[in-house]
Amino acid sequence: MGATRARWLPALLVFGVPLAALALGHAPWRAVQMAWLLSPAWVLWCWPLSRGRGLRAWAVGLWLSSFVLDAWLRAYLLRFYGAAPDSSVVLTAVANATGEETAEYLRAHAWQAGPWLLGALGSVAAVVLGLRGTPPVAPQSRTWLVALLVLALLPVTLKPSRRWLPTVFWAHWAAEVAGLQGDWQRLEGAREAWHRHALSTVQVTRDGPATVVVVLTDSVNRDNLQLYGYPRATTPTLLAQQVRWGAQWARVQEAWSTEASTVPALEAMWRTGSQGEQHLLALARAAGYKVWWVSNHDDLAVKNQHGRMADELRLLNRVPGRSTRALDDVVLPALDAALADPSPRKLVVLHLLGAHQHYHLRFPVGQGLFDESDDAVNCQLRAWRRPAWLRAQRDDYDAAVRFHEGVVAASLEATARAAGASGRATWLYVSDHGQEVGHTTNHAGHSPGTASGYRIPLLLWRSADQGPWPNGLGERPFRSDWWAPLMADVLGLAWRGRVGAQSLLSADYLWQPPPKWDDWARTAPSPWTPACQVAVGP
Repeated sequence: MGATRARWLPALLVFGVPLAALALGHAPWRAVQMAWLLSPAWVLWCWPLSRGRGLRAWAVGLWLSSFVLDAWLRAYLLRFYGAAPDSSVVLTAVANATGEETAEYLRAHAWQAGPWLLGALGSVAAVVLGLRGTPPVAPQSRTWLVALLVLALLPVTLKPSRRWLPTVFWAHWAAEVAGLQGDWQRLEGAREAWHRHALSTVQVTRDGPATVVVVLTDSVNRDNLQLYGYPRATTPTLLAQQVRWGAQWARVQEAWSTEASTVPALEAMWRTGSQGEQHLLALARAAGYKVWWVSNHDDLAVKNQHGRMADELRLLNRVPGRSTRALDDVVLPALDAALADPSPRKLVVLHLLGAHQHYHLRFPVGQGLFDESDDAVNCQLRAWRRPAWLRAQRDDYDAAVRFHEGVVAASLEATARAAGASGRATWLYVSDHGQEVGHTTNHAGHSPGTASGYRIPLLLWRSADQGPWPNGLGERPFRSDWWAPLMADVLGLAWRGRVGAQSLLSADYLWQPPPKWDDWARTAPSPWTPACQVAVGP
Protein backbone atom coordinates (compact mmCIF):
# COMPACT_ATOMS: atom_id res chain seq x y z
CA MET A 1 0.00 0.00 0.00
CA GLY A 2 2.83 2.40 0.90
CA ALA A 3 4.58 1.78 -2.42
CA THR A 4 1.38 2.41 -4.36
CA ARG A 5 0.79 5.68 -2.51
CA ALA A 6 4.38 6.78 -3.13
CA ARG A 7 3.90 6.03 -6.82
CA TRP A 8 0.65 7.89 -7.34
CA LEU A 9 1.03 10.84 -4.94
CA PRO A 10 3.37 12.79 -7.29
CA ALA A 11 0.87 12.36 -10.13
CA LEU A 12 -1.96 13.58 -7.90
CA LEU A 13 0.00 16.72 -7.04
CA VAL A 14 1.29 17.44 -10.54
CA PHE A 15 -2.01 16.77 -12.31
CA GLY A 16 -4.65 17.34 -9.65
CA VAL A 17 -3.49 20.59 -8.05
CA PRO A 18 -3.25 22.58 -11.33
CA LEU A 19 -6.64 21.23 -12.44
CA ALA A 20 -8.21 22.29 -9.14
CA ALA A 21 -6.72 25.78 -9.52
CA LEU A 22 -8.05 26.07 -13.07
CA ALA A 23 -11.52 25.05 -11.92
CA LEU A 24 -11.34 27.72 -9.21
CA GLY A 25 -10.23 30.56 -11.47
CA HIS A 26 -12.01 29.91 -14.76
CA ALA A 27 -15.41 29.10 -16.18
CA PRO A 28 -15.70 25.39 -17.04
CA TRP A 29 -15.15 25.81 -20.77
CA ARG A 30 -12.19 28.10 -20.19
CA ALA A 31 -10.71 25.72 -17.61
CA VAL A 32 -10.70 22.96 -20.24
CA GLN A 33 -8.91 25.26 -22.68
CA MET A 34 -6.35 26.25 -20.04
CA ALA A 35 -5.75 22.58 -19.16
CA TRP A 36 -5.01 21.89 -22.81
CA LEU A 37 -2.56 24.80 -22.88
CA LEU A 38 -0.63 23.50 -19.89
CA SER A 39 -0.72 19.85 -21.04
CA PRO A 40 2.70 20.07 -22.80
CA ALA A 41 4.22 20.34 -19.33
CA TRP A 42 2.53 17.12 -18.28
CA VAL A 43 3.77 15.31 -21.43
CA LEU A 44 7.28 16.60 -20.79
CA TRP A 45 7.16 15.34 -17.21
CA CYS A 46 6.23 11.85 -18.43
CA TRP A 47 8.95 11.80 -21.10
CA PRO A 48 11.62 9.24 -20.19
CA LEU A 49 15.02 10.85 -19.69
CA SER A 50 18.37 9.39 -18.72
CA ARG A 51 19.77 12.77 -17.74
CA GLY A 52 18.68 16.41 -17.52
CA ARG A 53 15.88 15.63 -15.09
CA GLY A 54 16.70 18.64 -12.93
CA LEU A 55 16.35 20.99 -15.90
CA ARG A 56 13.09 19.31 -16.84
CA ALA A 57 11.76 19.75 -13.32
CA TRP A 58 12.53 23.48 -13.49
CA ALA A 59 10.86 23.89 -16.89
CA VAL A 60 7.75 21.92 -15.94
CA GLY A 61 7.56 23.63 -12.55
CA LEU A 62 7.68 27.13 -14.01
CA TRP A 63 5.09 26.25 -16.66
CA LEU A 64 2.63 24.74 -14.18
CA SER A 65 3.24 27.41 -11.54
CA SER A 66 2.42 30.20 -13.98
CA PHE A 67 -0.97 28.62 -14.67
CA VAL A 68 -1.65 28.01 -10.98
CA LEU A 69 -0.80 31.58 -9.91
CA ASP A 70 -2.78 33.02 -12.83
CA ALA A 71 -5.83 30.97 -11.83
CA TRP A 72 -5.66 31.97 -8.16
CA LEU A 73 -5.35 35.67 -9.04
CA ARG A 74 -8.32 35.45 -11.39
CA ALA A 75 -10.34 33.67 -8.73
CA TYR A 76 -9.54 36.40 -6.20
CA LEU A 77 -10.59 39.22 -8.53
CA LEU A 78 -13.75 37.39 -9.50
CA ARG A 79 -14.68 36.61 -5.90
CA PHE A 80 -14.24 40.10 -4.46
CA TYR A 81 -14.68 42.40 -7.46
CA GLY A 82 -16.61 40.40 -10.02
CA ALA A 83 -14.00 41.36 -12.60
CA ALA A 84 -11.44 39.80 -14.91
CA PRO A 85 -7.83 41.07 -14.85
CA ASP A 86 -8.24 42.67 -18.28
CA SER A 87 -11.54 44.39 -17.49
CA SER A 88 -11.66 48.18 -17.63
CA VAL A 89 -12.29 48.29 -13.88
CA VAL A 90 -9.04 46.50 -13.05
CA LEU A 91 -6.94 48.10 -15.81
CA THR A 92 -7.91 51.65 -14.87
CA ALA A 93 -7.46 50.98 -11.15
CA VAL A 94 -3.94 49.60 -11.66
CA ALA A 95 -2.96 52.30 -14.16
CA ASN A 96 -4.17 54.94 -11.75
CA ALA A 97 -2.39 53.53 -8.68
CA THR A 98 1.03 54.55 -7.43
CA GLY A 99 3.43 52.12 -5.80
CA GLU A 100 2.49 53.53 -2.42
CA GLU A 101 -1.20 53.03 -3.12
CA THR A 102 -0.53 49.42 -4.08
CA ALA A 103 1.30 48.86 -0.81
CA GLU A 104 -1.57 50.51 1.06
CA TYR A 105 -4.06 48.23 -0.65
CA LEU A 106 -2.07 45.15 0.33
CA ARG A 107 -1.83 46.32 3.95
CA ALA A 108 -5.51 47.20 4.17
CA HIS A 109 -6.70 43.99 2.51
CA ALA A 110 -4.23 41.56 4.05
CA TRP A 111 -7.08 39.86 5.92
CA GLN A 112 -8.89 39.40 2.60
CA ALA A 113 -6.03 38.60 0.24
CA GLY A 114 -3.89 36.66 2.74
CA PRO A 115 -5.77 33.34 2.59
CA TRP A 116 -5.82 33.50 -1.20
CA LEU A 117 -2.10 34.20 -1.35
CA LEU A 118 -1.42 31.29 0.99
CA GLY A 119 -3.62 29.07 -1.18
CA ALA A 120 -1.71 30.06 -4.31
CA LEU A 121 1.71 29.55 -2.71
CA GLY A 122 0.57 26.28 -1.17
CA SER A 123 -0.59 25.06 -4.59
CA VAL A 124 2.76 25.93 -6.14
CA ALA A 125 4.59 24.17 -3.29
CA ALA A 126 2.45 21.06 -3.81
CA VAL A 127 3.27 21.02 -7.53
CA VAL A 128 7.00 21.39 -6.82
CA LEU A 129 6.82 18.59 -4.27
CA GLY A 130 5.11 16.36 -6.81
CA LEU A 131 7.79 17.03 -9.42
CA ARG A 132 10.40 15.61 -7.05
CA GLY A 133 8.77 12.21 -7.51
CA THR A 134 8.51 10.13 -10.65
CA PRO A 135 5.62 9.81 -13.08
CA PRO A 136 3.38 6.82 -12.34
CA VAL A 137 3.65 5.56 -15.94
CA ALA A 138 6.63 5.89 -18.26
CA PRO A 139 5.50 4.67 -21.70
CA GLN A 140 8.07 2.50 -23.47
CA SER A 141 7.10 3.76 -26.90
CA ARG A 142 8.07 7.32 -27.68
CA THR A 143 5.57 7.24 -30.56
CA TRP A 144 2.69 7.70 -28.15
CA LEU A 145 4.50 10.50 -26.36
CA VAL A 146 5.26 12.28 -29.63
CA ALA A 147 1.60 12.01 -30.63
CA LEU A 148 0.49 13.36 -27.24
CA LEU A 149 3.02 16.20 -27.45
CA VAL A 150 1.81 17.23 -30.93
CA LEU A 151 -1.78 17.21 -29.68
CA ALA A 152 -0.81 19.17 -26.57
CA LEU A 153 1.09 21.82 -28.54
CA LEU A 154 -1.72 22.39 -31.02
CA PRO A 155 -3.50 25.19 -29.08
CA VAL A 156 -0.14 26.89 -28.41
CA THR A 157 0.27 27.33 -32.17
CA LEU A 158 -3.11 29.04 -32.55
CA LYS A 159 -3.18 32.76 -31.77
CA PRO A 160 -6.69 32.89 -30.20
CA SER A 161 -5.66 30.22 -27.71
CA ARG A 162 -2.05 31.30 -27.29
CA ARG A 163 -3.07 34.67 -25.87
CA TRP A 164 -4.37 32.87 -22.77
CA LEU A 165 -0.91 31.56 -21.89
CA PRO A 166 -0.14 33.33 -18.59
CA THR A 167 3.21 34.66 -19.83
CA VAL A 168 1.59 36.05 -22.98
CA PHE A 169 -1.54 37.34 -21.25
CA TRP A 170 0.26 39.20 -18.46
CA ALA A 171 2.85 40.70 -20.80
CA HIS A 172 0.00 42.07 -22.91
CA TRP A 173 -1.80 43.19 -19.73
CA ALA A 174 1.26 45.16 -18.56
CA ALA A 175 1.49 46.80 -21.99
CA GLU A 176 -2.19 47.82 -21.76
CA VAL A 177 -1.63 49.41 -18.36
CA ALA A 178 1.39 51.32 -19.65
CA GLY A 179 -0.55 52.37 -22.74
CA LEU A 180 -3.42 53.65 -20.62
CA GLN A 181 -1.05 55.72 -18.52
CA GLY A 182 0.52 57.11 -21.70
CA ASP A 183 -2.90 57.98 -23.09
CA TRP A 184 -3.70 60.01 -19.99
CA GLN A 185 -0.43 61.89 -20.35
CA ARG A 186 -1.23 62.65 -24.00
CA LEU A 187 -4.63 64.12 -23.22
CA GLU A 188 -3.38 67.67 -23.67
CA GLY A 189 -4.14 67.55 -27.39
CA ALA A 190 -7.53 66.05 -26.72
CA ARG A 191 -8.37 68.82 -24.26
CA GLU A 192 -7.56 71.44 -26.86
CA ALA A 193 -9.77 69.63 -29.36
CA TRP A 194 -12.67 69.52 -26.88
CA HIS A 195 -12.39 73.25 -26.31
CA ARG A 196 -12.36 73.99 -30.06
CA HIS A 197 -15.31 71.68 -30.65
CA ALA A 198 -17.26 73.28 -27.80
CA LEU A 199 -16.78 76.78 -29.22
CA SER A 200 -18.29 75.67 -32.52
CA THR A 201 -21.24 73.71 -31.12
CA VAL A 202 -22.48 75.21 -27.84
CA GLN A 203 -25.56 77.40 -27.71
CA VAL A 204 -26.56 79.53 -24.73
CA THR A 205 -30.25 79.13 -23.94
CA ARG A 206 -30.35 81.43 -20.90
CA ASP A 207 -28.53 84.72 -20.41
CA GLY A 208 -27.59 86.50 -17.23
CA PRO A 209 -25.42 85.72 -14.21
CA ALA A 210 -25.54 82.24 -12.71
CA THR A 211 -23.68 80.23 -10.11
CA VAL A 212 -23.64 76.43 -10.18
CA VAL A 213 -21.92 74.31 -7.52
CA VAL A 214 -21.48 70.56 -8.05
CA VAL A 215 -20.43 68.48 -5.05
CA LEU A 216 -19.04 65.32 -6.61
CA THR A 217 -18.18 62.75 -3.99
CA ASP A 218 -16.66 59.28 -3.97
CA SER A 219 -18.01 55.89 -2.85
CA VAL A 220 -21.17 57.06 -1.09
CA ASN A 221 -23.99 54.51 -1.12
CA ARG A 222 -27.39 56.16 -0.76
CA ASP A 223 -28.52 53.24 1.43
CA ASN A 224 -26.29 54.65 4.21
CA LEU A 225 -27.88 58.10 4.19
CA GLN A 226 -30.51 58.89 6.80
CA LEU A 227 -32.15 60.99 4.07
CA TYR A 228 -32.89 57.73 2.23
CA GLY A 229 -34.36 55.92 5.22
CA TYR A 230 -31.21 54.56 6.86
CA PRO A 231 -31.80 54.10 10.60
CA ARG A 232 -28.54 55.75 11.71
CA ALA A 233 -28.24 59.50 12.07
CA THR A 234 -25.76 59.92 9.24
CA THR A 235 -27.32 63.06 7.67
CA PRO A 236 -28.98 65.16 10.42
CA THR A 237 -27.88 68.50 8.94
CA LEU A 238 -29.11 67.66 5.45
CA LEU A 239 -32.43 66.53 6.89
CA ALA A 240 -32.77 69.92 8.58
CA GLN A 241 -31.93 71.67 5.31
CA GLN A 242 -34.54 69.60 3.50
CA VAL A 243 -37.20 70.93 5.88
CA ARG A 244 -35.82 74.47 5.73
CA TRP A 245 -35.72 74.80 1.95
CA GLY A 246 -38.93 73.01 1.07
CA ALA A 247 -39.68 73.07 -2.66
CA GLN A 248 -36.25 74.55 -3.44
CA TRP A 249 -34.70 71.25 -2.35
CA ALA A 250 -35.09 67.83 -4.00
CA ARG A 251 -33.94 64.29 -3.33
CA VAL A 252 -33.94 61.77 -6.17
CA GLN A 253 -34.95 58.45 -4.68
CA GLU A 254 -33.59 56.12 -7.39
CA ALA A 255 -30.20 57.38 -8.60
CA TRP A 256 -27.72 54.97 -10.17
CA SER A 257 -24.17 55.11 -11.38
CA THR A 258 -23.48 53.09 -14.51
CA GLU A 259 -19.91 52.28 -13.40
CA ALA A 260 -18.56 50.91 -10.14
CA SER A 261 -15.21 52.74 -10.04
CA THR A 262 -14.14 56.36 -10.28
CA VAL A 263 -12.34 56.73 -13.61
CA PRO A 264 -14.99 55.16 -15.90
CA ALA A 265 -17.81 56.69 -13.81
CA LEU A 266 -16.49 60.24 -14.27
CA GLU A 267 -15.82 59.56 -17.95
CA ALA A 268 -19.48 58.61 -18.39
CA MET A 269 -20.65 61.70 -16.52
CA TRP A 270 -18.53 64.49 -17.97
CA ARG A 271 -18.03 63.34 -21.56
CA THR A 272 -20.92 63.64 -23.99
CA GLY A 273 -21.70 63.29 -27.67
CA SER A 274 -22.23 60.11 -29.67
CA GLN A 275 -18.48 59.34 -29.62
CA GLY A 276 -17.58 61.19 -26.44
CA GLU A 277 -16.25 64.02 -28.58
CA GLN A 278 -17.45 66.76 -26.21
CA HIS A 279 -16.58 67.52 -22.61
CA LEU A 280 -19.12 69.19 -20.37
CA LEU A 281 -16.57 71.52 -18.79
CA ALA A 282 -15.42 72.67 -22.22
CA LEU A 283 -19.04 73.39 -23.17
CA ALA A 284 -19.53 75.39 -19.97
CA ARG A 285 -16.42 77.46 -20.60
CA ALA A 286 -17.46 78.08 -24.20
CA ALA A 287 -20.80 79.40 -22.89
CA GLY A 288 -19.06 81.96 -20.70
CA TYR A 289 -18.79 80.13 -17.39
CA LYS A 290 -15.62 80.40 -15.39
CA VAL A 291 -14.93 76.85 -14.21
CA TRP A 292 -13.21 75.69 -11.03
CA TRP A 293 -12.21 72.11 -10.25
CA VAL A 294 -11.41 71.89 -6.52
CA SER A 295 -10.22 68.42 -5.56
CA ASN A 296 -9.34 66.55 -2.40
CA HIS A 297 -7.99 63.70 -4.56
CA ASP A 298 -4.40 63.13 -5.58
CA ASP A 299 -5.42 61.35 -8.76
CA LEU A 300 -3.50 61.35 -12.04
CA ALA A 301 -6.33 60.15 -14.26
CA VAL A 302 -9.02 62.49 -12.92
CA LYS A 303 -6.65 65.46 -12.97
CA ASN A 304 -5.71 64.90 -16.61
CA GLN A 305 -9.12 63.88 -17.92
CA HIS A 306 -11.26 66.44 -16.11
CA GLY A 307 -9.48 68.76 -13.68
CA ARG A 308 -7.32 70.38 -16.34
CA MET A 309 -10.42 71.22 -18.37
CA ALA A 310 -11.19 73.94 -15.79
CA ASP A 311 -10.03 77.54 -15.77
CA GLU A 312 -8.89 77.11 -12.19
CA LEU A 313 -7.56 73.78 -10.87
CA ARG A 314 -7.11 73.45 -7.11
CA LEU A 315 -5.52 70.17 -5.96
CA LEU A 316 -5.64 70.35 -2.19
CA ASN A 317 -4.51 66.82 -1.37
CA ARG A 318 -0.73 66.78 -1.69
CA VAL A 319 -0.16 63.34 -0.16
CA PRO A 320 -0.29 60.51 -2.71
CA GLY A 321 -2.19 57.38 -1.87
CA ARG A 322 -5.54 56.71 -0.29
CA SER A 323 -4.13 56.39 3.23
CA THR A 324 -3.97 60.16 3.51
CA ARG A 325 -6.07 61.76 6.22
CA ALA A 326 -6.88 64.75 3.99
CA LEU A 327 -10.37 65.48 5.27
CA ASP A 328 -12.92 66.91 2.86
CA ASP A 329 -13.49 70.14 4.79
CA VAL A 330 -10.27 71.46 3.20
CA VAL A 331 -12.32 72.34 0.10
CA LEU A 332 -14.59 74.85 1.88
CA PRO A 333 -12.21 77.86 1.87
CA ALA A 334 -11.54 77.28 -1.84
CA LEU A 335 -15.30 77.18 -2.45
CA ASP A 336 -15.77 80.48 -0.62
CA ALA A 337 -13.00 82.05 -2.72
CA ALA A 338 -14.56 80.82 -5.96
CA LEU A 339 -18.02 82.07 -4.97
CA ALA A 340 -16.52 85.49 -4.18
CA ASP A 341 -15.00 85.76 -7.67
CA PRO A 342 -16.57 88.64 -9.65
CA SER A 343 -17.20 86.50 -12.75
CA PRO A 344 -20.94 86.65 -13.49
CA ARG A 345 -21.20 83.00 -14.56
CA LYS A 346 -19.46 80.41 -12.38
CA LEU A 347 -19.32 76.62 -12.29
CA VAL A 348 -17.55 75.16 -9.25
CA VAL A 349 -16.90 71.42 -9.00
CA LEU A 350 -15.85 70.07 -5.60
CA HIS A 351 -14.38 66.58 -5.94
CA LEU A 352 -14.40 64.98 -2.49
CA LEU A 353 -12.94 61.77 -1.10
CA GLY A 354 -16.31 61.14 0.55
CA ALA A 355 -16.39 57.62 1.99
CA HIS A 356 -13.58 56.15 -0.07
CA GLN A 357 -11.55 53.45 1.58
CA HIS A 358 -9.94 53.52 4.02
CA TYR A 359 -13.08 54.47 5.87
CA HIS A 360 -11.47 55.23 9.23
CA LEU A 361 -9.35 57.92 7.57
CA ARG A 362 -12.34 59.81 6.21
CA PHE A 363 -13.31 61.34 9.57
CA PRO A 364 -11.31 62.96 12.41
CA VAL A 365 -9.68 60.82 15.05
CA GLY A 366 -12.06 60.14 17.93
CA GLN A 367 -15.24 60.70 15.90
CA GLY A 368 -16.14 57.06 15.28
CA LEU A 369 -19.69 57.78 16.38
CA PHE A 370 -21.07 54.32 15.64
CA ASP A 371 -18.28 52.09 16.96
CA GLU A 372 -19.81 48.90 18.36
CA SER A 373 -23.25 50.51 18.54
CA ASP A 374 -25.98 48.17 19.71
CA ASP A 375 -28.47 49.57 17.23
CA ALA A 376 -30.72 48.62 14.32
CA VAL A 377 -27.83 48.46 11.86
CA ASN A 378 -25.73 46.07 13.90
CA CYS A 379 -28.84 44.05 14.66
CA GLN A 380 -29.45 43.72 10.92
CA LEU A 381 -25.83 42.85 10.14
CA ARG A 382 -25.86 40.14 12.79
CA ALA A 383 -29.14 38.81 11.36
CA TRP A 384 -27.38 38.59 7.97
CA ARG A 385 -24.47 36.79 9.68
CA ARG A 386 -21.96 39.44 8.75
CA PRO A 387 -18.59 38.82 10.48
CA ALA A 388 -17.26 41.12 13.19
CA TRP A 389 -14.60 42.70 10.95
CA LEU A 390 -17.28 43.68 8.42
CA ARG A 391 -19.54 45.15 11.10
CA ALA A 392 -16.57 47.26 12.21
CA GLN A 393 -16.06 48.40 8.61
CA ARG A 394 -19.73 49.45 8.44
CA ASP A 395 -19.33 51.47 11.65
CA ASP A 396 -16.35 53.29 10.14
CA TYR A 397 -18.16 53.79 6.84
CA ASP A 398 -21.15 55.36 8.54
CA ALA A 399 -18.90 57.63 10.61
CA ALA A 400 -17.23 58.71 7.36
CA VAL A 401 -20.65 59.49 5.85
CA ARG A 402 -21.62 61.46 8.97
CA PHE A 403 -18.52 63.67 8.80
CA HIS A 404 -18.87 63.97 5.04
CA GLU A 405 -22.45 65.23 5.21
CA GLY A 406 -21.31 68.14 7.35
CA VAL A 407 -19.04 69.25 4.50
CA VAL A 408 -21.82 68.74 1.97
CA ALA A 409 -24.28 70.76 4.06
CA ALA A 410 -21.71 73.54 4.52
CA SER A 411 -21.24 73.74 0.74
CA LEU A 412 -25.00 74.21 0.32
CA GLU A 413 -25.02 76.98 2.94
CA ALA A 414 -22.17 78.73 1.11
CA THR A 415 -24.02 78.45 -2.19
CA ALA A 416 -27.20 79.85 -0.64
CA ARG A 417 -25.25 82.83 0.73
CA ALA A 418 -23.81 83.46 -2.72
CA ALA A 419 -27.32 83.35 -4.20
CA GLY A 420 -28.42 85.98 -1.73
CA ALA A 421 -25.62 88.24 -2.90
CA SER A 422 -25.69 87.65 -6.66
CA GLY A 423 -28.99 86.00 -7.56
CA ARG A 424 -29.50 82.79 -9.50
CA ALA A 425 -27.71 79.76 -8.02
CA THR A 426 -28.00 75.98 -8.23
CA TRP A 427 -26.36 73.27 -6.12
CA LEU A 428 -26.11 69.56 -6.91
CA TYR A 429 -24.71 66.65 -4.89
CA VAL A 430 -23.91 63.27 -6.45
CA SER A 431 -21.55 60.33 -5.93
CA ASP A 432 -19.45 58.76 -8.68
CA HIS A 433 -20.40 55.22 -7.61
CA GLY A 434 -21.57 53.27 -4.58
CA GLN A 435 -19.84 50.95 -2.16
CA GLU A 436 -20.50 47.48 -0.82
CA VAL A 437 -20.09 47.34 2.97
CA GLY A 438 -21.94 44.20 3.91
CA HIS A 439 -25.16 45.23 2.17
CA THR A 440 -25.46 42.06 0.09
CA THR A 441 -22.30 40.01 0.73
CA ASN A 442 -19.29 39.68 3.02
CA HIS A 443 -17.24 42.35 1.30
CA ALA A 444 -16.22 45.96 1.93
CA GLY A 445 -15.15 48.11 -1.00
CA HIS A 446 -15.80 48.65 -4.69
CA SER A 447 -18.24 46.10 -6.02
CA PRO A 448 -18.93 45.87 -9.76
CA GLY A 449 -20.80 42.62 -9.17
CA THR A 450 -23.55 43.86 -6.81
CA ALA A 451 -26.15 46.62 -6.85
CA SER A 452 -24.43 48.37 -3.93
CA GLY A 453 -21.57 49.30 -6.23
CA TYR A 454 -23.97 51.49 -8.23
CA ARG A 455 -26.51 52.91 -5.73
CA ILE A 456 -25.78 56.64 -5.35
CA PRO A 457 -27.47 59.74 -3.91
CA LEU A 458 -28.59 62.75 -5.96
CA LEU A 459 -29.67 65.96 -4.21
CA LEU A 460 -30.56 69.29 -5.82
CA TRP A 461 -31.21 72.83 -4.55
CA ARG A 462 -31.84 76.10 -6.35
CA SER A 463 -32.44 79.70 -5.41
CA ALA A 464 -35.97 80.97 -4.91
CA ASP A 465 -35.91 83.16 -8.05
CA GLN A 466 -35.95 79.97 -10.16
CA GLY A 467 -39.13 78.67 -8.56
CA PRO A 468 -39.73 75.15 -7.23
CA TRP A 469 -38.43 72.00 -8.86
CA PRO A 470 -40.80 70.19 -11.26
CA ASN A 471 -43.51 68.14 -9.56
CA GLY A 472 -42.48 64.52 -9.04
CA LEU A 473 -38.79 65.19 -9.66
CA GLY A 474 -37.76 63.03 -6.73
CA GLU A 475 -39.68 60.03 -8.05
CA ARG A 476 -37.93 60.09 -11.42
CA PRO A 477 -35.12 57.50 -11.63
CA PHE A 478 -31.74 58.82 -12.72
CA ARG A 479 -28.61 57.30 -14.27
CA SER A 480 -25.30 59.09 -13.99
CA ASP A 481 -24.33 58.71 -17.66
CA TRP A 482 -27.21 61.16 -18.27
CA TRP A 483 -25.48 63.76 -16.12
CA ALA A 484 -24.55 66.00 -19.08
CA PRO A 485 -28.19 66.50 -20.26
CA LEU A 486 -29.20 67.37 -16.69
CA MET A 487 -26.35 69.86 -16.40
CA ALA A 488 -27.27 71.35 -19.76
CA ASP A 489 -30.62 72.45 -18.32
CA VAL A 490 -28.99 73.66 -15.11
CA LEU A 491 -26.36 75.70 -16.99
CA GLY A 492 -28.66 76.88 -19.78
CA LEU A 493 -26.78 75.19 -22.62
CA ALA A 494 -27.58 73.26 -25.77
CA TRP A 495 -25.45 71.55 -28.40
CA ARG A 496 -25.86 69.43 -31.47
CA GLY A 497 -26.75 65.86 -30.60
CA ARG A 498 -28.04 66.60 -27.13
CA VAL A 499 -30.96 64.33 -26.18
CA GLY A 500 -33.46 66.44 -24.25
CA ALA A 501 -35.47 63.42 -23.11
CA GLN A 502 -32.43 62.34 -21.06
CA SER A 503 -32.53 65.46 -18.87
CA LEU A 504 -34.04 64.79 -15.47
CA LEU A 505 -35.55 68.31 -15.53
CA SER A 506 -37.21 67.99 -18.92
CA ALA A 507 -40.98 67.69 -19.23
CA ASP A 508 -40.24 65.06 -21.90
CA TYR A 509 -37.97 62.99 -19.64
CA LEU A 510 -38.08 59.34 -20.72
CA TRP A 511 -36.40 56.80 -18.42
CA GLN A 512 -34.46 53.95 -19.97
CA PRO A 513 -32.87 51.42 -17.58
CA PRO A 514 -29.09 50.91 -17.95
CA PRO A 515 -27.89 47.59 -19.39
CA LYS A 516 -27.01 46.22 -15.94
CA TRP A 517 -30.41 47.01 -14.45
CA ASP A 518 -31.56 43.38 -14.25
CA ASP A 519 -28.31 42.35 -12.57
CA TRP A 520 -28.70 45.11 -10.00
CA ALA A 521 -32.25 43.98 -9.24
CA ARG A 522 -30.97 40.47 -8.52
CA THR A 523 -28.38 41.74 -6.02
CA ALA A 524 -30.46 44.44 -4.31
CA PRO A 525 -30.07 44.72 -0.51
CA SER A 526 -32.21 42.35 1.49
CA PRO A 527 -35.28 43.70 3.35
CA TRP A 528 -34.75 44.81 6.91
CA THR A 529 -35.53 42.29 9.60
CA PRO A 530 -38.64 43.58 11.43
CA ALA A 531 -36.95 43.36 14.83
CA CYS A 532 -34.12 45.59 13.55
CA GLN A 533 -36.16 48.51 12.20
CA VAL A 534 -35.83 50.80 15.20
CA ALA A 535 -34.41 54.17 14.15
CA VAL A 536 -31.47 54.96 16.41
CA GLY A 537 -28.29 56.98 16.30
CA PRO A 538 -26.29 59.59 18.15
